[in-house]
Amino acid sequence: GQSVNFAIPSERISQLQIGPLTSFSDLVVAAGRNKRARAVQFFRDGLSFLSKDDCEKALPYFEKAVDSDSNYAEAWAQTGFCNEKLGRHPEAIEASKKAVSLRPSSESYFNIGLANYYLKQYREAAEAYRQAIRLDPYNAADAYYAIGLVYRDWGRADDEIHAYKQAIRLRSDYTSAYERLGSRYFRSKKYSEALEVLKQLANLKPGDAAVPNSLGETYLEMGRMNDAVEAFRQAIRLKPDFGRAYYNLGKCLLAMGNRDAALEQYNILQNLDQDWAEKLNSLINP
Repeated sequence: GQSVNFAIPSERISQLQIGPLTSFSDLVVAAGRNKRARAVQFFRDGLSFLSKDDCEKALPYFEKAVDSDSNYAEAWAQTGFCNEKLGRHPEAIEASKKAVSLRPSSESYFNIGLANYYLKQYREAAEAYRQAIRLDPYNAADAYYAIGLVYRDWGRADDEIHAYKQAIRLRSDYTSAYERLGSRYFRSKKYSEALEVLKQLANLKPGDAAVPNSLGETYLEMGRMNDAVEAFRQAIRLKPDFGRAYYNLGKCLLAMGNRDAALEQYNILQNLDQDWAEKLNSLINP
């Protein structure tokens, strides 16, 4: 009988005989494949933690992935993302820059922008956000909003306004952008523009007491007292414990010469919010 040791099909033997010697370059390719396979496994392990929002546990796997394969753009991107989530801004910038050098993506540029913003490096932040917008202009609402915040802290009011408007152009229900835009107009004393924005916001957030309160503060600055009173009353209807709105209403009534009605608001505030009560009292009894 045939020995099991030699029970190899004859065609397999002929293959073994005619197969070429593995060249050095093939070995390098195979090693590279192994490196990438290891890196991919680390990367997948990292993603399983990231899907549970656990950057603390995910990050070491992404770092092992880029150690295994330094050209793994997606692993660099997630390394940057997790570092930023954990508040490690310089490390986030470094990893995300490596990611975009291998494969530019709006997400990694956004991450570079965010990290620079937190480091108060406004020029670098704005530049990174602009790159994010350039790479994905139709999904750039968040990047425009973020660049608006950069300009706000940088003291560039006109650029800030333009950025929020672009965010709203791309996403017409972007309530945070309306809020920031209204606030910027108000601080810039552009009250009629603020009013328009706040009216749009009121349609988007009909149940939010902060919106009629802001409308009231804007009317007050414009000297439209009756409109202001109505807006503050609306804010209080929506949020009966809204201390600031009672204060504003009292301040407005006092400016209209109605001291008794202002005192009523003060009495309500005494049971509601001592800080606002004190503020209103100092207006009523200067």
